[in-house]
Amino acid sequence: MREEPAASGNFALLVFLALKNTPLAVLIAYPYNGLNYFHQIAGYLTISLVLLHATLYVPYFVVVKHDPEALMETKNIMGIVAGSAMFLILLSVYLKRIHYEVFYAAHVVLFLVALVMFGLHRPQWIRRIPIIAAFAGGLWFSDRLLRGVRLLRNLLNNNATLSALSSIDGGGKGGTRVLLKKPLAYATPGSHCFLWVPKVRIFQTHPFTIVSNGSRGLELVAWAEDGFTKSLHHMAQAGASGIWAAAEGPYGSFPDITNYDKVVLIAGGSGVTFAFGTALNALERRSAGAGALEQQPEQNISLIWATRRIVYSEGDLTDSIRTTENLSKVTVSRSTSLGRRDETIGNESGLPYKEKDEEKIIVATADSTKSGIPSHAVVRGLSPVLKYEKLNLEETIPEAIRSVGNDKRVLIASCGPGGMTKVVRNIVAQCIATDGPSITLHCESFAW
Repeated sequence: MREEPAASGNFALLVFLALKNTPLAVLIAYPYNGLNYFHQIAGYLTISLVLLHATLYVPYFVVVKHDPEALMETKNIMGIVAGSAMFLILLSVYLKRIHYEVFYAAHVVLFLVALVMFGLHRPQWIRRIPIIAAFAGGLWFSDRLLRGVRLLRNLLNNNATLSALSSIDGGGKGGTRVLLKKPLAYATPGSHCFLWVPKVRIFQTHPFTIVSNGSRGLELVAWAEDGFTKSLHHMAQAGASGIWAAAEGPYGSFPDITNYDKVVLIAGGSGVTFAFGTALNALERRSAGAGALEQQPEQNISLIWATRRIVYSEGDLTDSIRTTENLSKVTVSRSTSLGRRDETIGNESGLPYKEKDEEKIIVATADSTKSGIPSHAVVRGLSPVLKYEKLNLEETIPEAIRSVGNDKRVLIASCGPGGMTKVVRNIVAQCIATDGPSITLHCESFAW
């Protein structure tokens, strides 16, 4: 029956699409998190074929051959266990948003069970199933080995200092600033890496967006939710410093921001770490090439941050920015206070928030058309134009696109909740015109 080889081939494909160090990142500049959608499709298709295989074979042995005892043969029991493990993986998807750590542990353990049982289901090498199982297992093990070696190498002579941050939206959970002593090779702000803190979780690494990476070390911001991030925040509140930690990466593919005349960074909630990191990376690169600014295109960067409330001080917002490289070229403007703002605003952009939610939007604009780096900034390189406005992306995005000429290039980058990302996609799609500027849309999404 043809569903068996089809399921076998899809099993190897879904393992390939799940690799963190995927060859496709080099071939098509598409990182692993961008391939997760295809990994899920391959997984659903594989499970569907396995269920079809079982649905056809069980009646065949019971009804046609009148030999139900054949189902109890060792090789068939292995197949039943493999199919059951894959079906449990499907059910564990519902734990992904509820308790990610349980979902991830179940995903790995059940995958290994399914892999071994799959190879033993048809142990004859001539059937090629053991070859496919060995190939898939080799891919998975090689990826894990490479990540483990890089993690242990970064762990040598490395430690982390933890600082507790105020809540980002008034929810009271807060966050943690993690500063690792050693910088991460080839890492740029806006990309992400996997953090390992043995004292928090010895067998777990968790992904976080890189805020800065330089001579001071590697800086990450982790907003406290549950599990790892919650434990990390409690450790920061206890004043932990000098703890053993390591980072592995970097991961992520982002367009070269210096090739665009207008850049609009849209962040929702904790996605602001991605937006700030990306903006800082662009400004640092312009600062590094300040001697050749006349050859660089005029560039304008706008940052839009949607959050429930601004509940922390300006110092909290800019502390990580002040301590980065090239500090002498930047001062922090205190002309606008970031005190608590409780006035309710409307929801005119169609974002799927509840009526009683208080949503804010911060628009910070960095105009580098004259000197490359402005003399005053709310965050390094950003001008003191700081606005509190209604969350109306249907006006903000088209206005940003209309502000440049038809021969210019515009980059719209979004990082935040799925609902916000969907709205951004729809609005940008409506703004694309044959006689308008060239528009590139980048939506940062993760599998966690």
